Amino acid sequence: MVLLTARAVGRDALPEYAYRNSPKKSTQHQLFACLTLKAFFKTDNRGIVAILEDPPARCVVIDRSMDCCGRSKG
Repeated sequence: MVLLTARAVGRDALPEYAYRNSPKKSTQHQLFACLTLKAFFKTDNRGIVAILEDPPARCVVIDRSMDCCGRSKG
């Protein structure tokens, strides 16, 4: 629930990309959702990656084909 709420707030408050020529790896909405979860679970970067990679379906909620912290798969 926190993930969906954070994503919705991010969509309402932030532009999709910071700059027109951004690398388009992940949107600001997705990054905001990841940072919100990081604060919610009171964890570090490794901890939030582990939480988000545990069931891969959570990444589907964030709408992307990359892992949840902006690294490309592959």
